[in-house]
Amino acid sequence: MYNFWPYRQKKIKFHLNKKKIDDVENFIKNKFINSYPLYFSSGRSAIVSCLKSFNLKRESIVGFSPYSNACIFRTLGNISTPMALNKEKDFDACLIHNQWGYLQKFDTNCENIIEDSIDSLILNSKTLFQNNGKYEIFSLSKIFGIPFGAIVFCKNEDLLLKLKLIRDNQKQYSNMQIFLKYLSNFSKIADGYWQLGETYNAYPGNAINDLIFKNFINYDQIVEDRLEKIKIMENFINFKIDKNRLPIILPIKINEIQKKEISKLNKFFFLERHLNTSFNLNNWYLEKFFPLPIHQEVEKEVILNVREILKKND
Repeated sequence: MYNFWPYRQKKIKFHLNKKKIDDVENFIKNKFINSYPLYFSSGRSAIVSCLKSFNLKRESIVGFSPYSNACIFRTLGNISTPMALNKEKDFDACLIHNQWGYLQKFDTNCENIIEDSIDSLILNSKTLFQNNGKYEIFSLSKIFGIPFGAIVFCKNEDLLLKLKLIRDNQKQYSNMQIFLKYLSNFSKIADGYWQLGETYNAYPGNAINDLIFKNFINYDQIVEDRLEKIKIMENFINFKIDKNRLPIILPIKINEIQKKEISKLNKFFFLERHLNTSFNLNNWYLEKFFPLPIHQEVEKEVILNVREILKKND
């Protein structure tokens, strides 16, 4: 059965990789021209590091998207006081979640904005910082299905140098964290320790650098595959898709008959999820959809089967 994101590959090399952290960052910088990328151990550790760069205190209020999951609330709570975004509230920092790859706007005077685009597939650097953020975060595990890792694009070089210093001061437990991540594939106890310590170790180490390169080499193929699936479903997509920022999920409206037929495919864990369809967090409105995953693990034949079910039972 298909999940929202590709399943995580369990293979982690504990010997020295040929590629180093600088190699990863330089490769990404060359692929996305005029960008300032930093490689982190995970999306949550990246969020905490970005918040630290703002010099926040416990009483500082950090706004977050109202449909975010509980782990985001806990992550923000490591540094400050989290609160759902509200147009009438002044925030010391904001975390804006572009759910499933769909851009969410938030009109605010807040100067410290982090854009959480963990599962967006971007084609170039021009699509970054649509909410005038200082940082934008992408999860390598959710895009590629690799064991861990995230990329933070910084607005400028000064922000990159500041964030790099914070990251590099959090590497004393890097190897232990990597080992716990490997064990978490087989042990709930190890996974619990990884979850507890994840935000405190931002330094990624070198254990999967070769794997990251291998996946980025296939990046253009992943983009092409995503575009083909969007084309297959174009008559059932309710929203305009930015061709420079591709979603990982297509939110599809389905009736009860369609839901029953899709469930018979036995391919999907979820048949209903919410999305803010105003795409503006100042006036958000949640609607239920069938979340159709279109990442690289989902076979095109399955997408075609879903399209046929929608056609026959419209």
